[in-house]
Amino acid sequence: MDFDVSKLRRRADGEQATRRPRRHSPQLQDRRAAGVLEQQAEEFAEKAVLDLGPRRQFVTELQQRLRRCWPPSVITDDLFVHDDVPAWLTPSLAEHDPDGDWQSTAEQLSASTATCNRRLAIARHQVEEALTKAAELTTKL
Repeated sequence: MDFDVSKLRRRADGEQATRRPRRHSPQLQDRRAAGVLEQQAEEFAEKAVLDLGPRRQFVTELQQRLRRCWPPSVITDDLFVHDDVPAWLTPSLAEHDPDGDWQSTAEQLSASTATCNRRLAIARHQVEEALTKAAELTTKL
């Protein structure tokens, strides 16, 4: 076995031996990248749950408020086609609030529902995109 005396001298003199940078195999890099993407997908999902939970609660509260102030003179069957009346709008034993502004509440509900649906779609897209990329990298392996 041949020894490189110059390297031994450099080490003895306190010099650092030069090393070539490690190169990881493309498979290992793909596996790591897939793991990072899967982690991102989990983080996106967690953020969406934290964001959408309160928004959905607010939408539910608006639905209940609208149901309470819905005027009896406005027949829901006239507004909705066939049996498309939302379940939350069906008659209930809840106390009626004749002084509530049902039109304003309906506008708030519409805007809040649209925002909630839009944020849900964005979150789904982010999670699906990260998982799709991770799956593509995994199938290469």
